Amino acid sequence: MPSFRDQVASLFTEAFGDPAILDTESGPLFRWKLGRANGLHVYVTLDSPEMPSLAHVIISDPGSGGVDPVQSVVMRTMAEAVSVLAKLQLQLRLSRGP
Repeated sequence: MPSFRDQVASLFTEAFGDPAILDTESGPLFRWKLGRANGLHVYVTLDSPEMPSLAHVIISDPGSGGVDPVQSVVMRTMAEAVSVLAKLQLQLRLSRGP
């Protein structure tokens, strides 16, 4: 059975397409580059391969206009992963405009 981290990687891959993969001693890091019309991309990185029972995601969004353009999220359940994915998809839709 795939680890929780692998399940989250699959969920994000279904939503965002194939990530760039960086192989490390502990395992692969996954990075998605999500495009916007204005050219400012959102980068989503799934790291911490040494902890397969959780998923740690770093979201870098230079176009967010928010106080904190870099966010870190730890997910331990699939419900949390689905919630983070939904928020990311909403963030992208809102930033792309009508």
